[in-house]
Amino acid sequence: MLVHNLTELRFLIFDSVDMSPVVPSSLLKLTSSLEHLSLSSCNLQGNFPNQVFQLPCLQLLDLSYNYYLRGNLLESNWSSTLEYLNLAITNFLGELPHSIGNLKFLKKLNLDSCQFYGSIPRSLANLTELTDLSLDANNFGGEIPASIFNLTHLTFLSLSSNKLLGQVPSWLFSLPSISYLDLDDNCFTGPIDHVEMPNLILQQVYLSNNKISGSIPSCFFDLVNLTSVDLSSNNLSGTITANMLSKLVHLSNLDLSHNSLLSLSNNGTAINYSFPNLRSLKFSSSNIHKFPSFLSKTESLRELDISNSQISGSIPSFFFDLVNLTSVDLSSNNLSGTITPDMLSKLVDLEDLDLSNNSLLSLSNNGTGVNYSFPNLWSLKFSSCNIYKFPSFLRKAKNLQQLDISKNNISGQIHKCEIEGMSLHTLNLSYNFLTGIDSFGFGKLETVDLRSNLLQGSLPILSTTWYSMQQLFISGNDLNGEIPSSYCNMTSLRVLDLAYTSLGGKILECLGNLRNLTFLDLRMNKLHGRIPNSFVNKSELRTLTLNGNQLEGILPRSLVNCSQLEILDVGNNNLNDNFPDWLGVLQSLKVLVLRSNGFHGSTNNSMPAFYFPQLRIIDVA
Repeated sequence: MLVHNLTELRFLIFDSVDMSPVVPSSLLKLTSSLEHLSLSSCNLQGNFPNQVFQLPCLQLLDLSYNYYLRGNLLESNWSSTLEYLNLAITNFLGELPHSIGNLKFLKKLNLDSCQFYGSIPRSLANLTELTDLSLDANNFGGEIPASIFNLTHLTFLSLSSNKLLGQVPSWLFSLPSISYLDLDDNCFTGPIDHVEMPNLILQQVYLSNNKISGSIPSCFFDLVNLTSVDLSSNNLSGTITANMLSKLVHLSNLDLSHNSLLSLSNNGTAINYSFPNLRSLKFSSSNIHKFPSFLSKTESLRELDISNSQISGSIPSFFFDLVNLTSVDLSSNNLSGTITPDMLSKLVDLEDLDLSNNSLLSLSNNGTGVNYSFPNLWSLKFSSCNIYKFPSFLRKAKNLQQLDISKNNISGQIHKCEIEGMSLHTLNLSYNFLTGIDSFGFGKLETVDLRSNLLQGSLPILSTTWYSMQQLFISGNDLNGEIPSSYCNMTSLRVLDLAYTSLGGKILECLGNLRNLTFLDLRMNKLHGRIPNSFVNKSELRTLTLNGNQLEGILPRSLVNCSQLEILDVGNNNLNDNFPDWLGVLQSLKVLVLRSNGFHGSTNNSMPAFYFPQLRIIDVA
């Protein structure tokens, strides 16, 4: 009604206005003078009328980010004046009609994240004014039509996350105006053919997660204006040398990860490889063997991932002079030697460091007495290495949130002075030889993993902020005593694993009140008494394992409140009850273990057909 009588209206822009009450068919009342219709992020719902595409003066139509707006592009008399069409992230579907090639003046076409399928129509070659073409995240198949080579003004081409087949057409690299090319997440196979006259304007190339094989053609390294390249997760082979990369002086991001037959070599001439703009280098899961020494003068480098690349030997000293590094992943190699706090102290911008799975690499507390503050470090992973002492030099890393030093050789007790001051959210000390830990009175811990140590005495009392704790793993230790009542204060707790810890006493009644708890494992302890009948309505519990205790009495009927329960294991106890056919109402129950108890009586022959619909394993031995 607002625009019904505005017969001279040319621009209508309602972006980010809630139009959910508006029936799309009411758009048919729009005046024929309209040139610019933009309804992005308006929560439009229902079927979009195709007649709008035929408004005689329409130049721009933007319906993007209307998730529930349905429609299709029929063979029709399109408005030949249309220059910009954006249907991204809507529910438009079907095949692209051949008639889309009639939009002679179209410059930008964005159909990302719709539900289009079929082949990309060859008639797109008629859109000779097109500069931007984006068809990401649809179901287009077949090969890229060669007719697209006629689009001489095309600067931006993105066809990622489809089902496109065949080889990557080499002529794409010769499109005269192309600067951005994204073919990620498709089904391309075979090698990339040599390009005789590559386009030197090309800046960004993304071909990851395909099945491209063979070596990277030499002409690729002549694309001197490249700034960002991602060829990861393919089947590429051959060797990349420093000489090859030296031509790409504008390169800032290079990702060649997960090409197991592709190697990176330090060999080359005596050229001074400075790579002045390189900010990100990823060569994970490849075949490197040696640390890339040509990076020694790459002072701009911020992100380095050469994990799982068979690199051996010590980390070269120049690495610790790359002071702009923010994220480093050297995990799953064969690195050796000792990392000291002095070495790390130079990396003042470092945020994320992963050195896990280097069995000969150790971490030392020894240093010169410098005040190691590590102001930006928030994640340190040093799992499965050769550490013998807790890295107490980290206690002044005020922003450290994740610390994983599991699967090492840390023994003895961790004292309060070594850990106070940290603001950790995740702490993993599992699979070490710890006998005790003073306190958890630091940070806002969400996950604590102390599994498979040598902890003794009572269960640790966590004096941290209780409401933040979500996952607590303490299984496989030599503890005793009872579960402290304070554990029921963890109202956000989702996982509690206290299995194989020799705990005695009774199961706390209040544990059943933890509505967010999804996983509770108390098996192989010395718990006695009854199973609490306190499981609350709408409980999120999915796994309850009480096997191997001394529990008695009957199964608590409040278990029917655990509507998401999938695994119930109460085997090897002293329970005495009738067969619990009432559990059949639990529609998600898959595993039921009752073995070695005193269950008796008969099953109910008149159980409804919908009882136990998901049951896969039942053990009543």
